[in-house]
Amino acid sequence: MDWSMLLRSHALGLYMVGMIGLLAFAVVYGFTAKQRKYRDDERMRRIQNSLDRLTRAAGEIYPAIMNKNHSAHTNQTAFPVPAESVLACKAATYASDELLERIDQYMEERDRKSLVLLYRTLDSDIRRLTRERKMVLARGEHPRWGLLLWLTIRPAIPFIVIIAESLLLWNLWHDLSTAMSVLPSSVALFAILRFISCTGALIVLYAVITADFRENARRLVFIWLALLISGLCFIHIFSLQAAPYLLIAQILIFVTGFRFTREPKRKERPFVGEYE
Repeated sequence: MDWSMLLRSHALGLYMVGMIGLLAFAVVYGFTAKQRKYRDDERMRRIQNSLDRLTRAAGEIYPAIMNKNHSAHTNQTAFPVPAESVLACKAATYASDELLERIDQYMEERDRKSLVLLYRTLDSDIRRLTRERKMVLARGEHPRWGLLLWLTIRPAIPFIVIIAESLLLWNLWHDLSTAMSVLPSSVALFAILRFISCTGALIVLYAVITADFRENARRLVFIWLALLISGLCFIHIFSLQAAPYLLIAQILIFVTGFRFTREPKRKERPFVGEYE
């Protein structure tokens, strides 16, 4: 056997595989980066559109609430501010649920109290959207060192996930092949459950990493739940027999997440204008 020929053929095969992998990485990275740029631009457009509508309405309401002559005894058929400006806020993409409620309340009551509450909620939404716009601009134009590194790595995450899932599939195939020839059949079941556990954790972690969370305190809950579900996968290293219990624990944590990440009800907000 010509060992030099064999080594050259293997080297050529590895080179071809490496080139294909590099090409796939470039395609996935470029597509993800372009998609990310489009999403940031679209988000900025929605924020600016919402701010335009809300600030216009707030600017027209402010003189009215400063006018002490407008009171509960004012003619209910007359609006101190144009109804079009107030109703236009409903079309704002990022108008909060509380703002929509305040608009409906004012359109029904049309008194000074409802107008003041509407203005306070408008001011709260404007402040929130202004902070969010500043954050998006800083991320794109003046990123910090750590953020710049993260923005560079982030488009490669889909490719990394594909590689990780391929390794999980290869490991599953290896375990099933071994179980069929040597080990008890129960090992095959444990191997399948471990694959389901690791794949589910990978999906949850990927969803949280790539999600575009807006100004929302619940995003920390999403992150901690995803890290907890993913962290349980490391226990698989020590015991294959633990797979059923770990999978059940992950399912319970996932179901519990619906309780901790739900939208708060209106009565659970302690004061007017609170976003969360």
